[in-house]
Amino acid sequence: MAKMILSATRLATALSMGIGGWIYGARQEILAGSASGAMGSLYGYLVGMIAGAVGWVVVGGIEGAAGMVVDACFVCFAIDFEGGIGGIGHCREAWQAFGAEWN
Repeated sequence: MAKMILSATRLATALSMGIGGWIYGARQEILAGSASGAMGSLYGYLVGMIAGAVGWVVVGGIEGAAGMVVDACFVCFAIDFEGGIGGIGHCREAWQAFGAEWN
């Protein structure tokens, strides 16, 4: 579930950056007084696509790092769960984060 949330956040951030860049680029073209700006220009679309691509790549790196941290925490929890004496582990916070009961 954590990876789905990270992927959804990546998509939402990239889309919002792309749409924001498109609106900003189109608005700047119109405010500059260009005759083609009012009729439509590829400048806004180009800025939006570049902003969306940058958002996708940057947030993708953060998503990858955060996903690895979540995986590492779960592996540590699983090792602690299997190796605990009498079902008692070493880290109370990890047990609570992954839904196990602390005895």
